[in-house]
Amino acid sequence: MNALLNLKDTTMAVEVARSMLHSVPYDATADQSMAYLIHYLEMSLDDGALPIARERQPFLLTALESDGELKEQPGDALMGAATLYDEGLELAYLEQYAGRQTEAKQALTALDAALAKVPTEKIDNPAETGRAKAQYALLGEKLPRIAILPYAAPGNPHPRINPDYGAATVLLLFPEWCAQCRKMMQPLGDFLIRNSADDIHSYGLLAMDADEAATNPFKDNFKDLLHTPILTTPSATLQNFGAVNFPFIVITDNAGRVRFLGTVAQNAFDAGGFVEQIIDRNVLKAAPGVTRLPSR
Repeated sequence: MNALLNLKDTTMAVEVARSMLHSVPYDATADQSMAYLIHYLEMSLDDGALPIARERQPFLLTALESDGELKEQPGDALMGAATLYDEGLELAYLEQYAGRQTEAKQALTALDAALAKVPTEKIDNPAETGRAKAQYALLGEKLPRIAILPYAAPGNPHPRINPDYGAATVLLLFPEWCAQCRKMMQPLGDFLIRNSADDIHSYGLLAMDADEAATNPFKDNFKDLLHTPILTTPSATLQNFGAVNFPFIVITDNAGRVRFLGTVAQNAFDAGGFVEQIIDRNVLKAAPGVTRLPSR
């Protein structure tokens, strides 16, 4: 299956995945391959991600309800309840992105019911489960208030995120150590220029310690971020969005409601790429009175 994805033969990869679901034990190895396939399809904006996620879901629920874990057969690899729950949330996300709110709620209810059957002592990482729940709860809600530190850029003493969300607002959140994210700031600036006529706003949010920000981070080690749409925000902002993997983006509609959040590839801001397609599919198409992006 992974080889087929490397060959970009997603149709056959999905067929192999369906066959695997019903012909071999669903263990940690099988789940790893399924998770990779679904993520690949989602990042490719392939409509096949949702149906295969639906087919996988009963296996995740069974693993949660029975042992609260999934083992490799044979082998030592083990996936705990927190990981299984996080993977199970993928279906709810995909249902929401497809505009199926009822189905998303049903998926979440079934997942929570399965987790409730797991003895507390067998939940390997309760904090991670709580983080995943809180992050999913942001979808469809108004963007939480984001604190902006006062030393965001030279000559800009009062930086802020525009309270007018335009047709859509895109945020790229990242910590200082994410070199890949920093390299995305120039493409983000190009994205902003390219989509300014469509009233799409975009900002990079560099999360850092407030005391460190007070020394003006753009003097020495932050020269690569000069002349980019960057703001600085307290480190706690990452926790507020449940962001643990990066690059992490948040996309809102014209009312500031979160329509997408999650990790993306480094080329996400390319012309006609992932972010522009997500805005077209999940934001502009769903917003009354807002025109769609022109085809590129």
